[in-house]
Amino acid sequence: KEPQLWHPDHPNLYQLHSIILNGKTILDERTTRIGIRSFEISKEKGLLINGEQYRVTGTNRHQNYPYIGNALPDNANYRDAWLIRNAGMTGVRSGHYPQDKSFIDAADELGLLIVNCIPGWQFFNKNPKFEENVMRDIRNMIRRDRNHPSVLLWEVSLNETYPSADFRCRQAAVAREEWQGRSGFYT
Repeated sequence: KEPQLWHPDHPNLYQLHSIILNGKTILDERTTRIGIRSFEISKEKGLLINGEQYRVTGTNRHQNYPYIGNALPDNANYRDAWLIRNAGMTGVRSGHYPQDKSFIDAADELGLLIVNCIPGWQFFNKNPKFEENVMRDIRNMIRRDRNHPSVLLWEVSLNETYPSADFRCRQAAVAREEWQGRSGFYT
């Protein structure tokens, strides 16, 4: 009834159990770890977390390890999040692609704010199939990570590319559509 809010300084987490019923028959059920919090960003006040001003000290993270690449085990992703947090950082930009789910889970637990990025950088193609894939990537990223309290910003633009303003606007529109009009959504 009175949940403890998630915040980088006290990352409170809860288990949300969802059940879909048809009469008394369970069709599906899932437990989702969540944190309850609000973000607001304005020119006047900067970043507010749960109504309080907060200053982010951040870094980038690339999930690129020699010889294993993205096959990094969950405990190594946790270790990286822990090292970043213990170095005094409170925010991480997930350079050029969404990070492994275990890294974002660790960010939720440790109180690291995430800038979640779609895959892709330094490449743009006007082929309609390319655009379709970019929009699909935006939807998939937001669907996968929207319940993580650590996700502060969604980077839905392709980094270091120069598409038309119309393409950029469509990217933002797809992201907002996926977010379904809830507040506290920033791209």
